[in-house]
Amino acid sequence: MLEPSRDHKTKVWLVPASYSDYEEIRAERMEQQRAVADRRPRNAIVCRSGFDRFKYKASLASRAQSRIKALQRMEVIRS
Repeated sequence: MLEPSRDHKTKVWLVPASYSDYEEIRAERMEQQRAVADRRPRNAIVCRSGFDRFKYKASLASRAQSRIKALQRMEVIRS
């Protein structure tokens, strides 16, 4: 039986398993989302330090611009 479920972004995803399996899969998925959320502040710091160093060097300005855009694309996760 397929169990429809909703994640935090209100997307429906199907779990081709029983409800007990669904609970395990959901717990794993939530743990993965927490791990991603924990890494984001560190990634933001790395991006900021990179574009602060490189945005005034002509040879590395495009790299700095791409890091600025990546930082702007990061979603804000509220717990």
